[in-house]
Order: sequence, then structure tokens, then C-alpha cells
Amino acid sequence: MKAGLDMRRLIVGCVGVIAFVIVGWLIPCPESLAEVVRSCGHSSQEAMRCLGSLAFAVVWWVGAVAPTWVPALIIVLSWTVFDAAPFPESFAPFSETMVWQLAGIFVLASAAKETGILERIALRCMGLFGTSYPGQVMAMGVSGLVSTPIIPAIAAKSLLGASIAMDVSDAMKLDERSKGRTGLYLASIAGYSCVFPAILSSSAIVYLTRSLMPEDAVSGLSWIGWLSNTWVWLLCFLVLYLSALILLYNPKGSSLPDSFVSDRRKELGRLSPKAKAASAILVACVLLWVFEGLVGLSVTQVSLLGALAMYICGVLDPKELGKHVNWTFLVFIGCILSLGARLVELGVSAWLSDYIAAALAGFVNPFALLALLFLSTVLVNLVLTSQVVVISVFMGTLIAALAPAGFSPFIIGFVLMLACNSFVVPYENPTYIIALESTKGAVAYRDTFPGALLYVACSLTSCLISIPYWMAIGAIG
Repeated sequence: MKAGLDMRRLIVGCVGVIAFVIVGWLIPCPESLAEVVRSCGHSSQEAMRCLGSLAFAVVWWVGAVAPTWVPALIIVLSWTVFDAAPFPESFAPFSETMVWQLAGIFVLASAAKETGILERIALRCMGLFGTSYPGQVMAMGVSGLVSTPIIPAIAAKSLLGASIAMDVSDAMKLDERSKGRTGLYLASIAGYSCVFPAILSSSAIVYLTRSLMPEDAVSGLSWIGWLSNTWVWLLCFLVLYLSALILLYNPKGSSLPDSFVSDRRKELGRLSPKAKAASAILVACVLLWVFEGLVGLSVTQVSLLGALAMYICGVLDPKELGKHVNWTFLVFIGCILSLGARLVELGVSAWLSDYIAAALAGFVNPFALLALLFLSTVLVNLVLTSQVVVISVFMGTLIAALAPAGFSPFIIGFVLMLACNSFVVPYENPTYIIALESTKGAVAYRDTFPGALLYVACSLTSCLISIPYWMAIGAIG
């Protein structure tokens, strides 16, 4: 099987190289693109080299030839090798604040995970909703929501949420792969993973999305400003999705033992000095993020100060810095940011924007246009299978293309994140895969498929319900 897999990767890898050569060297540059590129002060050859490298990377990403950061790095290196862009320009994004911001966030997330803060938050919420199945479904959603702004790590939160869902299922004596167990698992995904786009400090992906917006759009999107734009969607989604799970998956008569929460809290014991220090630092970081405009410290500064505090207070070992920071993801982010900037600089994004704007000229109804944006992004993500790639590559193009329709950059970024967070097929969402594998077969993908379609329906419906509010606050003109 391994030999067959390696052969498949070899074949797909060769196809990617062939696509690079065909697009970058053999296909003539369309005249309309050449005109735009020349107006930006570049040659059509540079544009086609860039598109060729993108075609290569897409083939490798879709075919899972190598880890996602490898083709991204090859893209940027190829520009320097084939004189499409100078080295300092190609790697300029690695010196930008976004990369350092993510480094700090990774350290904070690692500290939260190692000190067990997430599980304590979950147990607190579980004790508030009673022992019934509907109560525990609500507890999963609310506990995930409460932890979302505190811990900027979706994968860690989703893993813990799935683990708690399995423990609750065992305590309720729900069979493996039963509807009841699947419903609790989906509730944990809803709270610990699906709602992250609604809160600015929930994930590096949200900060990345904000960083890709124009300066004038970002100025009003502080922590509070972001939530003021998303609260209608957030409330509608949780109510719709969790209510549907209770209706469709509720095993009648099952309940959690009264002593479950208290027993688990006794097992955890009291907070250790490290956990207390980590909790204080995380709360301080969230407060500084929330009141960013008042304190005058940027998200990047707060993230790095918080990370430094974790080491100074002994929460984390400074010798394990490489373990706490996902360096390959930072390489991936830096390269993808470079790709997005290059597409804008060459005028490729503007060229694509004109075509998209012309194609969407007949869509004057914001409800129809938003639904089209959402569903088409879901389909694109089935192919590219990477939230970061889809958001980074398409943000600039869609912002320009949908501006005539009155869609603000926030709406574009928010809808892209929601659509890319779908898990209709398991390979398109790494967070979902991690959580599903942690159940060790107790939950199967095919049993969660209706819940995946339900996510798309509830998320899109919540967006459509939010449109009148977004129009009232000027997010949609």
C-alpha cells in the first residue's frame, strides 16, 4: 500500500512540474492580462512564471504530494531561481508583523494546552446545563464558545472538545457509532471549532484574514469591533445548529451521572502554580486584545509579551521553544503571503477581479450574491483543501470584485473563513481530521456527514439572517 501511495505521489508530483512548465513557459500570456501587467511595470513573462508556480503548487496541494509548506516554499524559491522576482522581495513577508504575531500566539496556545486550563473551563460549563442529553449538547457548544477567545488554537480546542464528548458519551453509556455519541461529537465541533471566525482572538487564521484587508477597513475591526459585526451570526448559528443536533441525535432516556463533573474536577485537583500563572497571563492578553485601541499595544506586541511572560514565569521551558512554535506553519504563512502580494503587484489579482465583477454584474441581490460566494468557496475548498491558501489567494481579488456590490472586506473575509471551515469531506479540514481520529473509531466520518451538511446549511442561513444587520451597520452597502 505504501509503495502504491509513493508511486501516486510521484506521478502527481511530476504532473505538477509539467503544469509549471506548460503554464509558465509554453502558454502565451492573454493579451488582456499582458496589458494589466505592463501597466503595473512588469512583463507578461513574470506573470506567467507566477501563474505557473501557482499551478504547480495547486497540483501538489490537491494531490497531497508533500506537506503544504513544501510547495509554498518551492513557489517563492522558483521566482528567485528563474529571475521572476529578487530574493529580498520574495521573502519580504517573513519580516512582517503577521509572522511574529503567530509565533507569540503559538506559545500562548501551547501554555494553555499543557496546563489543562481548557478542560477546567469545559467542566465549569458542563455543570451549568444539567445532566440531560440536550443539556450536555448545549454545554459542548457554550464551553467551546467560552474558551474560544482565550485560547487561540483551534486544533488544541477541537481535540479537547472531542475527548470530552467521548468521555460524556461513555458516562451516558452510549454505544460506539451511535446517533447519540455522534451528536455529542458534532456539538463539540460546533463549539470548539466552527465558531472561531466570529471572535478575533480565537485563531491565527482570523488575524491572518484581518491582515489581508486594506488599512482603512482594518481600523474599525478591533476585538470589540469584530464581535460587533459577528454576534448576530454567532447567536443564530449556535441556536440553529445545537437545536438541530438535539432534535436529530437525542437518544431518549440517556443522562449524565450526577457525580461526573465533580469527580472529574477532583481528578484534576487544584490549579498548580504554573496553571495559575498561565491563566493570569492569558486573561491579561485577552483584556489587552479587547482594549487594543485604549492601551496602544498591537496584537503582535501583546502576543510576544504574553509568550515572553510564559517563559519568565516558568510556565514553559525556554529550551523547548522549537516545540511550542509551529515553525513549518510560519514558513507556509510567509510563503503564501508572498504569493498573494506577488499576484497583486503583477496585476493578476486586478485582472481576475475585473472578470469576476463582470460575471457577477447581474447579481444585484445581496442575499443571492452572498449565498453564491459561500457555496462556491465551499466547492473551491474541496479542491485546494486549505483555509490559508483559499483566503490568502482569493481575498484581494474578491475584495476588489465585490466592492461594486457593496460588500466590505470584512464580509468577504468572514464568509471565506466560514465556508472554508466546512467538513463535508474529511480531508478538507485538518482540525476535523484530528478530532475525528482522536475518537479511535467511536465516531465514523459517514455518521457525521449529515452534520457536515447541517453546518453548511446553518452557517449560510445565519449569514443570510445577518444581512439586514450588516446593511444597517454599513458592512454591506
